[in-house]
Amino acid sequence: MSEEDRARLQYQLQSVYEALSKTRVLAGIFDQTWFYRIKQEIEKADLSEPFTSDAAFMFFMLSHPFRGIEWFESAQKLLEEGHPQDLERGQEIAIALFGRDPVRTFLPILEERLASLQALPFKQSEVANKLKELCATRFSQKFQNHAFELSVLGFFAKKEILTDIEVSVGNGGSKVDGEIKIDNRPILIEVTLTTQEILSRVPGPHTANPNTLIAQVFNKVHKKVGRGRQLGVAGGNPSILFLGRNPLGADRHFAQLGIERCFDDPTLNLSGIVISDSWKFLQTEFHELPHSRTPLSKLEIDKLRSLLDR
Repeated sequence: MSEEDRARLQYQLQSVYEALSKTRVLAGIFDQTWFYRIKQEIEKADLSEPFTSDAAFMFFMLSHPFRGIEWFESAQKLLEEGHPQDLERGQEIAIALFGRDPVRTFLPILEERLASLQALPFKQSEVANKLKELCATRFSQKFQNHAFELSVLGFFAKKEILTDIEVSVGNGGSKVDGEIKIDNRPILIEVTLTTQEILSRVPGPHTANPNTLIAQVFNKVHKKVGRGRQLGVAGGNPSILFLGRNPLGADRHFAQLGIERCFDDPTLNLSGIVISDSWKFLQTEFHELPHSRTPLSKLEIDKLRSLLDR
């Protein structure tokens, strides 16, 4: 890493912090303490190696290599105004390879979901505790675990169908993350993220044992739905597991195979599974479990898919 690279990182950090400062909920999490901690790490970073830092997880998530460059900002403006046909070839390639600026796309979505969750008229102390837990992990990759849960809950809060959180189930004191109501029927929801990194972080092609990738998803489902687990003691209530994939773990194909293995397990007490491509909860796919003891109706499935597609 050169001094020029360090200057780019400092510019990225400043732009990320300025965007966060304009929010309400996230500004209280990624405050000046967070900013100066990451700034100090960048200033002290070894110039002979690429900059890495677990504490800077969210900084990396909100950075973009082309931010501030005129041709890229022009491309983003065209997309925001609904004119993708006017993009030049180079702009199209850059957007396809690196995506749009997360400060202008993902950040507003996350803020809106957290704000919707914070505005719930019930269990405000539980919501406050969840936000405190989120803040406590801001210097760690564990942030994504908490952010995924709150993002899912906030998504349904925004849709005005989240009716409860931290719902007690069974007789042993177990709780599930939340409850939504579709077609006037309560549906329990549990949220979890596959955090195991099976593939290397080093850029380039990688291979892994297919059985390991499949087992990652299958075992994660069992951890939440197996006998005696949260959704496993939910009784006769319909329930949905929201499972976020780790980009360094099972991809869509192997996640699908892992889910199909779950289909063959008659002990799982579950109505369906929603797979998210990452902790950001942006791209999702719903899977109905055949032979479920608590199946969802066609109307409930159609409504859920309609909500997730928006």
